[in-house]
Amino acid sequence: MNAGLFRLAVIGSRSAYGRLAGIAGGVAVGVCLLLLLWGGANGLQGRDDRGAWLREQGMPAFSDAPDGSGLAKPIPLTPETALMKTRGTEIFRDQLIERRDFAALPSANVKIPGVGTPPEPGSYFASPELQRLIESTPGDQLGNRFGEFAGTISDSALPGPDSLVVITGAEEAELRGSGTASLVSNFTSNPYGGSAAGYTTVLIIGAIAVFFPVLLLISIVTGLGAAQRRERFATLRLIGASPRTVSHIAAVEIAIPSLIGAMAGVLAAALLSPATAQIPVNGTRMFVEDLRTGWFGAVTVVAVVVAASALVAAVRTARADVGPLGVSRVVHEKRPTAWRTVPLLLGLACMAAAVVLIRILEFRLPWLESPLLVGGFLMVLAGIVPFGLSLNAAAGDHF
Repeated sequence: MNAGLFRLAVIGSRSAYGRLAGIAGGVAVGVCLLLLLWGGANGLQGRDDRGAWLREQGMPAFSDAPDGSGLAKPIPLTPETALMKTRGTEIFRDQLIERRDFAALPSANVKIPGVGTPPEPGSYFASPELQRLIESTPGDQLGNRFGEFAGTISDSALPGPDSLVVITGAEEAELRGSGTASLVSNFTSNPYGGSAAGYTTVLIIGAIAVFFPVLLLISIVTGLGAAQRRERFATLRLIGASPRTVSHIAAVEIAIPSLIGAMAGVLAAALLSPATAQIPVNGTRMFVEDLRTGWFGAVTVVAVVVAASALVAAVRTARADVGPLGVSRVVHEKRPTAWRTVPLLLGLACMAAAVVLIRILEFRLPWLESPLLVGGFLMVLAGIVPFGLSLNAAAGDHF
């Protein structure tokens, strides 16, 4: 590409700087929002994964066969098992405390997430936030019910920094006498049970719903200064530049500020992550690390946004078909025909089919439900924009 042509196209006037700054700013906002929402989705997934062990129900602590007295025979503890009593949630000052009581043999190999070996009877492990609450509250109101403090639960086993979780040690006879204890040997890592596939589908649809407005934003900001660009592109055509060359110049012209804006958006997302983590979701905040997408996620977003920006600019310039006299070929929007409504109608049909399978027929096919919902949502997004533009054009022609 001729450097002189590129300088003439990009920095031919002072207004070009403002336009390029506007494009960079718009892309920066879009990338920042996308990374924060992506990080939020990842954070919710990570939060649920860390708290999955709290959903462990364990196995029966008594066998079905009664002993000589006619009572259920207890299943003895082994080094690979522990007794767990799930008290559910205790309420203190309108705050919910997740409590689990454990009894195990001295030689137990069972590892409790975030703690390790079960605590000794009369001692407890607490989440950092709960321990701060215990230390700031008279013992007869809260701390005495748990016993002696043995340590804090690691963040790796807590849904969030506000989580109130306590693990206490108890005697085996005490837990067996309650009649509600169960045997555990390991802890589940699936926080959703049978709904895991459905939760993943919702996350995918949410990611698509977030990315689509960002693409629309890119399309809008690349149209800034369309009149000035048309004049400069006409000048390029007048001095001999081909339509292909003009499209390439337009793509590079947008790609450079888009890259700058995308990098600024990555920096802004990193700076705003601590503030975003303070927003409570379902009663608890997220750790700042939950909102980090990592370098791979940031590079992926930057690459996709820059490529999409350049592609949109090249396509729009090619469609405008600016001639050497500054005249653009008029592109009339077509009336909505049956062919243009196919993606929209097909997408709606796929989503409706998934609803019929799940709600009406109650016929669960996870391998089919997710593709129907995600694919249908994609087709609706792909079909609704051209269909809406066609309707608008048809209404304009009518009136």
